This record gives sequence, structure tokens and C-alpha cells, in this order.
Amino acid sequence: MKKQGACKDDPGVKYKHEEEDPDSPSDKNDDTKEKVPTLDALFVKLPADGSTRISLECPDSCWTSQESFCELTKNWKTGIIKLFGLQESSPTLTREERYKEGIMEIIYKIPDPHSHSNNCRGYIWFICKDGDKDGTVEIVTRHAVLQPEILVSGRSSKAGDLRKALRSLATQYPVSCQSGGLDWSFSLGDQGKLVSRVSKMSPTRLHTLRRTAYSMTKSTLVPFAPDPYNDIRFMIGNSILGPERRCRKVSYKEITLKEFGLWCKSSMILQEVTEHGKIKTDMGDLLLDQNSRGKLYFRGTLLSESTKRDPASLTKRKFRYGYNFLYDTFDSDGMHLSLSEEVYQAILAIWDLALEQQPHCVKLLSDMLNDWRWADVELAQKFIKKGTVIRLRNHLFEDKSRWYFSASERQNDKLWYIIQSLGREGAELQDSYWSILESHHMIHTAVSEQYRRFVAADTVSVPNTPFAQEIDKILQACVYACSAAQKIRVVFVQGGSLPLRVLFVEDEDIVRVHEKWLDQSEAAQELGLSEPPPFGDLVHHVSTNLFEKIINSVPFHLFTGDNGRSCNWHKEQQLHLAEQRIIAYVRELLHFQMVWPKREVPGLEGGLTTVEWLNGIHLPMKNTYTHVQLHQTSTCRDLQHALLTRDILPVSPSCINKTCHISVVQTVEAKRCRHYGFENCRQGAEYFAIIYNPSDHLSIPLITPTFTAKA
Repeated sequence: MKKQGACKDDPGVKYKHEEEDPDSPSDKNDDTKEKVPTLDALFVKLPADGSTRISLECPDSCWTSQESFCELTKNWKTGIIKLFGLQESSPTLTREERYKEGIMEIIYKIPDPHSHSNNCRGYIWFICKDGDKDGTVEIVTRHAVLQPEILVSGRSSKAGDLRKALRSLATQYPVSCQSGGLDWSFSLGDQGKLVSRVSKMSPTRLHTLRRTAYSMTKSTLVPFAPDPYNDIRFMIGNSILGPERRCRKVSYKEITLKEFGLWCKSSMILQEVTEHGKIKTDMGDLLLDQNSRGKLYFRGTLLSESTKRDPASLTKRKFRYGYNFLYDTFDSDGMHLSLSEEVYQAILAIWDLALEQQPHCVKLLSDMLNDWRWADVELAQKFIKKGTVIRLRNHLFEDKSRWYFSASERQNDKLWYIIQSLGREGAELQDSYWSILESHHMIHTAVSEQYRRFVAADTVSVPNTPFAQEIDKILQACVYACSAAQKIRVVFVQGGSLPLRVLFVEDEDIVRVHEKWLDQSEAAQELGLSEPPPFGDLVHHVSTNLFEKIINSVPFHLFTGDNGRSCNWHKEQQLHLAEQRIIAYVRELLHFQMVWPKREVPGLEGGLTTVEWLNGIHLPMKNTYTHVQLHQTSTCRDLQHALLTRDILPVSPSCINKTCHISVVQTVEAKRCRHYGFENCRQGAEYFAIIYNPSDHLSIPLITPTFTAKA
């Protein structure tokens, strides 16, 4: 920090009589507090080399030098765009630096887009001598004049921010401006108010300034000589070249090369942000450019930057992309985020608006959501907008070959098999990403998709094959016999490649069973049997397996009883009863599977229709009895679909002994009988027989195929 004595020619110096007597005649006669004169009026009012003191309306500012410099650069660029009628994206900023003969220079220029020469609209120039740490910064706008009434008391937010920037810089560095033939020197007056000493340039000074500026175009990087009348030239720091170097009676900070580098780094305008790497929205800018990644700006001023050692967020995660916020969501020091939720909300709002302009960028957001490392999407679950989620869903499902699953679903050992059955390839999403899509009903699990397709599958008729007919009958009967599942209806569906075997649709009281279980060969393969087992064994295995899955689908609380046992006990009881029921039926099925009518049987009178058991078949246990009913199909067709013995009881149904058909019930001691005959059957009439155990009302009766009686 340097401290220098006062110089007489310094227009920015506050002289002793001015400091001690704020009500001096010059101040009393100054009517700027009531009305700020225009440039023409001020120029006429001031004599040659004369000056006046003007107070600038400015609240106390706590801006840093970096923030103040950023505001000046924004004001500079905005002014050039407006002055020359340029598109906001059209000014291309160029940077150049040079070290020559002990002088270090850095310059930023906005070239004239309509000129093929080196003409430019304005520049920002830093210069310092080797060994002299104190440098100078110039901000020049070509073909523009500083208007006193706007600078001093302009009501726009830009004018107010400009005054705040000047006030902050004036507390630390010499700050002056040349424009319209006037010298402006900014400092703090009484009670810390921002004031400016405005001096009218004499012809000699004008000549000296023009000559010096012209010579600098020959020896420095300055692209043109700023005119003290027709251009605006702000200067920060002591000039090291020409007559502008002034000594000061107060202490000021030095503008070192490092300090200027920090200023430039803090200004988004001076960073090499390509236009295709920036998406402007009403909430702020999304910065995709490599140089801006991890940086957070507030209205063009750098607030914080994510590095490996110092992430910009409070959560120790780095920001993947850069953001320039237009609304204040930060704390006073501007280095960390005080209201992190508001920041993340603003980030996601910027993304939502940015994707409306450039939908293809949704891939960048999707990749970031699927990577837990980035702070940008840390609170996406809470603040992401539905429109953004829709775009994410559309992006993911552009590839019809993929099925997305959450990381948690990996615990399902059947996951890949299920996905394969859906005709897709698996692709994993982070749980956090998945939950965002799921909460907006944009995605569901492979298991639920399997269920959805199974529910939507068309029902099929049971094939007229012995195996299919028996499986259907046994399942229907076992479900009907179970008190907890009596209302449930069993249907078979075209499940295709879906691995699902059984699905209970509770709101419809329907159990949907895959049609592959009606095919003898496919059923054996599903059970993992290398060779098809005997018919009866396979019927037993399949029906038992399917019924167990059906019972496991029924709500647990429905399994109750009066014996004080638990629901689980009653559930297990139903499984055991059903298995015993299936065993008994399959045993009868094997005994009676060769049933046919005969006209003559040795040992019996002629003219009978008989039912015959095959020799060599083990019959039911001793002292068990089998009842046989013979019904005419035309009158008792409904009995062909009886599921349980109770459906064909009482022992003497009303159809017996009617003239429309002949039906005889006979109790037979099983071990002594191989034939049973029915008399007086109508010639040419169609009949069927029912074989059952009358002592077990919940047993499954065996119903024979139909046959035609002969004379």
C-alpha cells in the first residue's frame, strides 16, 4: 500500500478548506443537490481550469473491489451494445497480453464487427511497470459521452449500481473519468458520501491528453487514442505513463498484476465464455463452457468456484456446470451459499428454462442426475419441475431397446430374467434419479411392468386336451373349496415370454394364470424336469405348485377360523387340504382314465351299459367306497362342470328315475369290483358318468367323457 503527498494539480484532492468548511461559498452556490446540470450547462458554467464539487446519490456500499470492477465491466459492455445497436451475443471479446521493455500489458477489446481493420468499440487495459507493483486500469467506451444527470442522480438500477461501484472503488483506489471535455475525480466526502470534483479541461490539457493518447497507440497495446471530448475513459489507480500520474495525500491500495487477474476472473464478461456455451434465461445463465464449469456468478460477478480442494457448495460436492444468477440467494460475503435450498431451486429453474430453448441439453442433465457426485442436482428431488422430468423421460425412452431399473432393484435375483422377458436390455439409474421419475409417475419397475402386461394379456380358452382340462378343473376346484378364496375366479392368459406364473388381481377377484401351464411339455420344462414325468405325476406337481402361488397371493387376513389358531396356521391348513385333495383325485383319475361303455360283459346280463376298471391298477384303500352316477347329457349338462362332490349331492338327485334318462347310483366296495352296469339306457342317447367319494363333500369328483348308448 502506498502513501503519497498531495499535488497541486490533482483535481481529485480534497483541499483543506473544503474539508474543514463543508458550507464554503463554492458549496453554497452549488445547486447540484436540487438540480444536476446537464453536460452543456455544466460546461458553460465552469471557467477554464475551474472545478465544482458534486455529491452523487449513493447508499453505503459493501461491495468488494472485484464486485465493483465487475459492475464497471458490465456497464461498459452494455453501453457499447446499446450505443452501437449490437446484438447481445454479437460482441466478441478478445484478450491480449504483452511484456515488453519492462512493461506488462493486458487488454480486452470489443472489435467493430463491421470493420476488417483493427478498429474496436472499446477496451479494458491494464498496465504496470516491472518493479512497480502499482498498475493502472482503463475502461474506455468509444463515441460516448458521460452525462452528469444520469451519473449523479439517475434512477435506473444500472445507474445506481454504477455509483455503488464507484463509491466502493474510490475508498481503495484513485478513480477518475475523462469525457465531454470534463475531468471527473471520485472520492468520499463528508460522512462517507460519494462526491466528484468536476473540472473543465483547458485547451492545453486537451492538447496534452490527445498527444499522449496518440503516442500510446504507437508504444502500447491501446488500439485507439481515446478522445477527452467524444469518448468515456474511466481510470482506476495512478497512471504510470504521461501527465496523468498524480501523487495522492491519502493511502490507497495497489493494483498489482495478481489483483487485476482476480478482478478479471471475477467478471464473467471477461472470461472466454463462448456463446454456444451459454444459455440465457429469465432466471439466469446456464454456463456449459469448459472455462465456466463449477463457477457461480451473481449478475456476472464470481461468487465462488468449485475446485477439488474447495467445492463451491456447502455439501462438499462440486458443481458440474456454471451458473450466473439474476436473483440474490447468497450471504453477504458472497463466498458461500447461505440459503442452499434457494440456490439449488434457482439452478433447477435455470435448467428448466434452458431446456425449453435447447432441448438437446437434456442429456447433460440426465447424465448429471445419474451421477451422485454433482452438487447441481443435490436437491433435484425437491425442486425439479415436472416439465423437466417429462423431458428427461422422453430422453431416456428414445432408446426403445432399454429398460431402466434402479440400483436397489439389483437385489432381485430375477431382475435380468424379467427384463429379458420384456424384450429389453437393462440400464441402471441411480436411486435418486429413479425416485424423481417415479414420483412424477414417469417410470416403473420391471416387475410392475410384468404385472401390467400380465393383467392386460388376453384370456384364452382352455384347450380340449386331457392335461389342460385336468389342470383347469383341479385349480378351479381347490380355489372353490378354500373358504378364503371362494370368490376368486381362475382364468388363463396369453403371457407370452413373461416369467410370471400366477397373478391375483384383487380388485377383480381374479387369478390370472399363464397359459403355458396348460401345455404338458412346457409345464415340465417350467418345473425344471429334464424328462416329462408320468401324466398323473405331472398333473399333481403342476396343480399343487400353482395352487400354492394362488394361496400366497390371497390377503393374509382372510385366513381365519374359530379354533383360535393364527392366520398362518389356517393358510398352511388350506395348502395341506388342497394337496391331499389333489392326490386323491389324481389317484382316481389314474384308476378311471380308461372308462368306456360296453354292451356285453362276462358275468353280467346283456343289454347293459357298463363302467370298467383296468386290471393291474391299485384301487382305493380297503373299506372305501365309490359312487357312480350316470347322467344323460341333454338334461344334466350342468353337472359335467361340477367342481366338488357337494355339487352333485344328495345321493339321490332329482334327475334319477325320470323318463328323460336313466341314472342309477350304486355303492361299490372298491376292492371287489372291476365292472359296474347300468340298465335301460336309451339307445342313441349321450351319457356321462360321475365317480366320487360321498363321504368327502370337498373332494373332486371324476367326470367321464360323454358316450352314446347302444341297443
